[in-house]
Amino acid sequence: MDLLRILAMLFIVGLHLIQSNIGLKRIESEIIPAHEYVSLSFFNNLFMIGVNLFFLISGFFRINFRLSKILSLLFKVYFYWLISQLIAFAVGIYSPDSVTDFFITFIGAISKYWFVIVYILLCIMSPLLNSFAQSLSKSGVKYFMFVSITFFVAGGFVADIFYPYFGTGEGFLPLWAWVVYLYGRFISLYRNDIKLKTRYLYFIWAGATLLNFAVIQIIYFVSGNGKLVFHFFAYNNPLIVISSVSLFIPFVRMNLSLSRNGISMVAGHTLAVYLLHSNNLLISPYRGALIAVAKPFWARFLLLFPNMLCLFVLGIAVDVVYELLIGKYIIKLFEKIENSIKKLIKIEKKPSD
Repeated sequence: MDLLRILAMLFIVGLHLIQSNIGLKRIESEIIPAHEYVSLSFFNNLFMIGVNLFFLISGFFRINFRLSKILSLLFKVYFYWLISQLIAFAVGIYSPDSVTDFFITFIGAISKYWFVIVYILLCIMSPLLNSFAQSLSKSGVKYFMFVSITFFVAGGFVADIFYPYFGTGEGFLPLWAWVVYLYGRFISLYRNDIKLKTRYLYFIWAGATLLNFAVIQIIYFVSGNGKLVFHFFAYNNPLIVISSVSLFIPFVRMNLSLSRNGISMVAGHTLAVYLLHSNNLLISPYRGALIAVAKPFWARFLLLFPNMLCLFVLGIAVDVVYELLIGKYIIKLFEKIENSIKKLIKIEKKPSD
């Protein structure tokens, strides 16, 4: 599972590079050459399952609500943002209009990371989600799957075309994270009841991925509607959901002991990769630095994976240093605060003499 977490983050990094740095986003406002669109859409389609994989992993292992965990995450978001903001200002990358603008940008840092906000809301909801998953019988699970697929996957995906917030916001809303988290919980609780052989799951993953790729080719070359194409890259697209789950289950079945190779350690720092490469004032402007070196379009794909790896290694390295220097002390501080709050609540609940 640690290996899958690393793979999921690499997918997310690749997704951002494909869309923003190599230029897939341009299809929303202009027609791009066919060879560019086909290659970009292929990789984008392949990488789209990264976010769903993270929610499935969270559900599989179950989130245990801890206030200290949430506070530590928020501290890390603002710490990385402030350090990046100060360095970017010092080297001339970022020039605030005033001190007030500097602080407003700092305070609003959390708004740059929709995934963090959704994850925090998922943590807050986790006790209810865990209880709900545990309380359902097998028939109840089947009924939930039927209802959620009908309304949030199939219905939500269609509804999002016309009014995004009527559905699941193309998978960006907390509701979608809760649904996929529950899928992960049910896979964890009933994985022995899943009889489909692993090789068939790989075939399903490949089939769903290629089918979605074929659909978006037809949409783009027939209608030229780039915005509709991007809708088919939504996290709640039924084919992307199928791709996510059918790749997730084989990893669940793997019995790999990789912690001695440092895989577990690396996996524990993957969130920092997201914080440092996405919307970061210091790193984001240069996150496609290797790709930008290539002049022929096709050569950019030769540098795509090295670029992804560089960003990944940078994020892991920075986070390891952070944890060694202050991270472990920050978590201890917030654990003390959490324990103090718990003691205070217990005291208040005691009946008076």
